[in-house]
Amino acid sequence: MKKFTLLSILLVFIASSFCNSLIAQKNKDENDVVTVENLGELLDMDFTDNSTVYEITGEVVLTYQQSFRNQKYIQDETGGILIDDNPGVITTSYNLYDGITGLKGTISIFGNMRQFTPAEDPGDATSDNNEVIPIEISLAEFVDNFMDYQSRLVKVLNISFVDPTGNFANGQVYEITDGEISAEFRTTFFGEDYIGTPIPGGPFNITGLPNSRAEGDFHSARFLSDFEPLASYEITFDVIDENDDPVADAIITVGPITNDPGDYLFENVPGGSHPFTVTKEGY
Repeated sequence: MKKFTLLSILLVFIASSFCNSLIAQKNKDENDVVTVENLGELLDMDFTDNSTVYEITGEVVLTYQQSFRNQKYIQDETGGILIDDNPGVITTSYNLYDGITGLKGTISIFGNMRQFTPAEDPGDATSDNNEVIPIEISLAEFVDNFMDYQSRLVKVLNISFVDPTGNFANGQVYEITDGEISAEFRTTFFGEDYIGTPIPGGPFNITGLPNSRAEGDFHSARFLSDFEPLASYEITFDVIDENDDPVADAIITVGPITNDPGDYLFENVPGGSHPFTVTKEGY
């Protein structure tokens, strides 16, 4: 006959309770993952609930990424959101316009910016070279319905910089206008190819990603190619010396363009201020 002491009964009870607890916790964790088909459904969730894990079962497309906090902007036909991945949970490398499927993570809002924090690496891209056509909107639409477009690639039409002087610098805010209302453009994406270039006047159509900080809502271009000038000009230089005599074969640079020696005509120069240099050996 087996004898059971009070201690052995307690140990069996504790072990059994511990196993049941593990099973219950496992089931709870599995049940806590809420599936949504697309970003539109995700954006309807409670962004003050930072604990629920969501799985986006549909494919999303990458429209921008940067090393800062391993951030990625993603969107689909129903909405867009910023992936903020400071710990570097996503280890797979993606190219612009890759498709990503099966993202899992939590949501939050910081400085009016809706964010998705990944819980695991979703793995290899499920498609590539996807075409993302920016949504064309007026500046009034941008201002009045900002949250409808946050983190989605948009083209804001017919806008100009109010003070087109100096060069673009990282993390700066510049006023833009369509002649009737104003908004703010911010160089949110550090070190991109237009940083350090002259601030143009306009008008422009500017493609970019609406984004927010505690101090406001902004439009931010990703690349120099996101600026689409609506007005361009032809510039011809007359190069003379101190005696007002013409100088032949000088080399002229306007902005990033350098013509051949003696070529003093520049075509399709966008509106705004542009730095220029004129050089000639012996002068």
